[in-house]
Amino acid sequence: MERIKEVERLLREQKKPEPEKDKMEACKIRMEGELRQNVILPSRPFLARLWETAGYFSGWTWGIFVFFCAATIFLMLKVPYENALVVCSLFTPALGVFFVPELARSFSEGMWELEQSCYYSLGEILALKMIILGMASGILIAFGAAVTRVESGSFLDFELWICLPFLAVSSLSFFLLRKIRSRQAEYGLIGADLMAAGVIIWMWSVKDELYSLMEQRQTGLILLAVLGILSGTLIFNGVQFFRLAGNGELVWEEEIG
Repeated sequence: MERIKEVERLLREQKKPEPEKDKMEACKIRMEGELRQNVILPSRPFLARLWETAGYFSGWTWGIFVFFCAATIFLMLKVPYENALVVCSLFTPALGVFFVPELARSFSEGMWELEQSCYYSLGEILALKMIILGMASGILIAFGAAVTRVESGSFLDFELWICLPFLAVSSLSFFLLRKIRSRQAEYGLIGADLMAAGVIIWMWSVKDELYSLMEQRQTGLILLAVLGILSGTLIFNGVQFFRLAGNGELVWEEEIG
């Protein structure tokens, strides 16, 4: 990490040379001429690009997604509502822990320079990955919304046991990947998941007191405000992660020796 900071400092101290206007114009004219002589590759349909990008995801990622879907359907159909809600609330933080690192594989596996030089830029690849993982998370969250709405008649359980841990852990996962640019980030994500699971277990131990508090209007408004803040931090950390990755600044420090 210190080595990366030192390189960033040296780069900031470098003065950018001022390009000569006549040479710039000559370069533009030459580039325009070369573009007129070459055939531009046609753009792929958006859905086709999504399908192609999904094929590069780790098998573990899709396996975990299928497992979560199957487990959620089983819990909805075969397990009493409160027991199913307990299991779902403990599963929910794992979504951010399993899905967010998939976005950083280009850097953790040392492939970002190759992807940056391909036909689709690294920023486009990351944007497609974010869309795919967002859709996958949305499907799982929709299951939680449906079951809590049908069983309890309100979205309180959905907000408290599904949205709250998912937003908190996902935002923290993006933050850790941005700040800890090494393999240690993976241990940080595991720690975040375990910490969230511990907090959820504690919340279930004081469930009656929590529901009593939620009956008060101001407490419900506070919960909505917290969810709004967490949503904002998730968007902020996600955008910062995308900006750093698209600029090639999210370089992981390699272990030596």
